[in-house]
Amino acid sequence: MFIFFSRSIFVLFAFYVILILVICFSLKNNLGINHSVIIDEYKDDSSVISEFNQVDYYSKKNDKPYIYLNARTLLMNHTDNLLNIQLPSGNTFSNDNTPVSYQANSGMLNLSSKDLTLIGDVIVWDNLSELKSDKLIYIQNKDLAIFEGNIRSHSVSEKSGDQIFINALKAFAWPSKKEGEYVGHVTGEIIRAKRYEPGINFRTDQLKAYLNKSYIELNNNVYIKRDNMEAFAMKGEIFLENYNKKLKYYVLFDDVKVVQHLLSKELLDPQKPDGPKKPNDRIAYSEKLEGFAKEAKIVLTGYPKVIHEQDVVKGNKITFFENTEMIEVDDSTSSFIISK
Repeated sequence: MFIFFSRSIFVLFAFYVILILVICFSLKNNLGINHSVIIDEYKDDSSVISEFNQVDYYSKKNDKPYIYLNARTLLMNHTDNLLNIQLPSGNTFSNDNTPVSYQANSGMLNLSSKDLTLIGDVIVWDNLSELKSDKLIYIQNKDLAIFEGNIRSHSVSEKSGDQIFINALKAFAWPSKKEGEYVGHVTGEIIRAKRYEPGINFRTDQLKAYLNKSYIELNNNVYIKRDNMEAFAMKGEIFLENYNKKLKYYVLFDDVKVVQHLLSKELLDPQKPDGPKKPNDRIAYSEKLEGFAKEAKIVLTGYPKVIHEQDVVKGNKITFFENTEMIEVDDSTSSFIISK
């Protein structure tokens, strides 16, 4: 899940190292001139710009492929100490020799602050994930990668094979912490590897990904849809590794509202036996919801209340099941089951 957070930073670090090496290697060896002297001599001359075309750079580490960089043009501005790049693209390789690729329309490296910017159709991808954005900024001293504009992320969980899609306006990554954050009209979907198992659609104002803990956190205006159930809350969590265990798979907190769309036996038009049936929604309210995906059940606590047709049920804990009208109610003094 969200593998790009752990691997894309490897690309960014490597890309920065590549660019420094390209400058030194190309200027010193390819042209046979010590351009570092020229840079120092003319650093205050705004008219001096060094240009390199069709740059290719290869590197190995421990006899294994390590880095490949291609750029149409490199322009060095000696006054501002900036390196401008046209059509940067390439690969870097992780410790298990898995390639990670990247490309953009243009880029800029600040040789003073070591900050790197990629602009236009930015893509970072490997065999398990892909992230697209309009712009990428890496701030070295904060170990922070910022993705801006039309974030589109697609990852495959290495353990479960689930596919995770996330869209947002902006995203942040802290590689050393293995954490990430999406903000601004965040929407997404988790598609189960086994097609007969329902996935989850979600939307929120803010999403945080914690790779070490294998879960994502949803904050503000949370919406989740799973099979025939829709739920609304202020906060939520999805536990990515708990699907096939008897553990909660998703949790919602604060002002929870659940709408379950059940199958009705009554037709909208009695003259059309094959026509649509009347809506038969079950609505519930609580302060907390726990979803157990493997058991296909939802547990409500915190003054839960369920409204279904003419019935209103209250208790300390209410459990209902997907695709069935049966509910279990625990009022602390007795437990009973209601089934229609």
